[in-house]
Amino acid sequence: LDPAGAEEVFDSVHTLTEESNTTVVLISHKVEWLAEVADRILVLVEGKIRDQGPPKKILTNPDLDAWGIGSTGYTRAARLAPFPADPPEIPLPVTLDQAVDYFKLWISK
Repeated sequence: LDPAGAEEVFDSVHTLTEESNTTVVLISHKVEWLAEVADRILVLVEGKIRDQGPPKKILTNPDLDAWGIGSTGYTRAARLAPFPADPPEIPLPVTLDQAVDYFKLWISK
């Protein structure tokens, strides 16, 4: 799908899950969008479940790169940030809102 079509599909899935008690199985490499719409993620590698859980746990797993999936851009940015001392004492971000909070805390230190 092109970006506009993919966004339309994700918006429809989000609306469906919010408005009804429906389970949706979605297969995607668009991890930023999964972080927004999924309440649970399973990572399949070579047909085997390698990890499963809530998006925050799964999308900050350092093994994602080795599995060929990769983290969200927000998680990668937080990992690469040149912190002057210790990183903020909050979990790595997986969404834009979480990244804003993460970097605000970092700037305030």
